[in-house]
Amino acid sequence: MGDMRDAESVAAASRLSLLQFVVFAVVGATGTLIHYAILLSLVELLGRSAMVGTIAGSIAGAVWNFFLNHRLTFKSQQQFHQTAPRFFLIAAVSLALNAGLMYLLVERFRVNYLIAQLAVTVFILCVNYISNALWTFNRSAK
Repeated sequence: MGDMRDAESVAAASRLSLLQFVVFAVVGATGTLIHYAILLSLVELLGRSAMVGTIAGSIAGAVWNFFLNHRLTFKSQQQFHQTAPRFFLIAAVSLALNAGLMYLLVERFRVNYLIAQLAVTVFILCVNYISNALWTFNRSAK
């Protein structure tokens, strides 16, 4: 039984790579730019509320990230309907995790909000990469 777990650990580790992580981070950065562009456009040009702008931008950024990660980062051969629910579930959990960690760091531990957000962003980036590499875009994950 130990040999099986060792083999599974080696297989999982082989699906993770530094280059793939960097591509994942760059894709995420472009999604963030799209989010902010839509937010600013809706608020500044069209007079919509910041809430409407950030929701629209967040959705657009997440969709952009999904397609680029599917094709570019992970070069997935799976159908979109197989990977999209997992990807967006991870995105939703990440949003909740971001809010919870920010509350904890800023409100409870009085960490400066910019430092807290930077730390939380790095943490969530790593969690998202590992989750998407090992579950969302892993052909053998059930």
